Amino acid sequence: HLPDALASMTEPLACVLHGVSRSNIKQGDRVVVIGDGAIGLMFVAAITQSPGFDVSAQPNVPSPQSPVFLFGGNDRRLEIGKKLGATQTFNYHQISDIPSVVKELTEGLGADVVIEATGVPAVWESAIACARPGATVNLFGGCPRDTTIVVNTEQLHYSELTIKGVFHNTPKYVREALALLASRTIPFELLISEHRPLKDLEQVFQDMKNRKSIKVAMLPNMPS
Repeated sequence: HLPDALASMTEPLACVLHGVSRSNIKQGDRVVVIGDGAIGLMFVAAITQSPGFDVSAQPNVPSPQSPVFLFGGNDRRLEIGKKLGATQTFNYHQISDIPSVVKELTEGLGADVVIEATGVPAVWESAIACARPGATVNLFGGCPRDTTIVVNTEQLHYSELTIKGVFHNTPKYVREALALLASRTIPFELLISEHRPLKDLEQVFQDMKNRKSIKVAMLPNMPS
């Protein structure tokens, strides 16, 4: 009985659930998510709203008390982020230095966990700079082929950072994602910007490229 538009989110949500499990989030950790696309917003929802949290039984699963700070470039998407559970949101077009803001939010320490969800090399570097000593940085957004980043070796070494790239999913997370969508406990329909007929597909791709839409449900039988 799950609507097609929600069922189609199973694969990306499975990737996100895999990413959450690999992020080593502990109770009370301060988490920064950079990126307000569908993946970044799914991370916010999965971290803050997934049912059945039991930190004692699942040490890598976050507690609802873990504050999540979302950084993105679109005010409308950031509002959706708040509805999905973000503690605070920030438009990075209005911020000159994301790591400095993170330090202000964390008594000068930096975030315990940073999740990068843009796939932009410069943002990978910012994500690493947001981390506190001992933090985990999940570089989830895939960058273009043959791109590189510069990492501060002093921070990496002396702050004992864990930096990892996380990709794709496993059958376990596919099952969990479908079950989570079917439970209807999280309003993932907020990610569906609009419903369009198939003839509009080219325009929809253009709108998504221009960040006018998050996800669009294409309905082949929808009247023009």
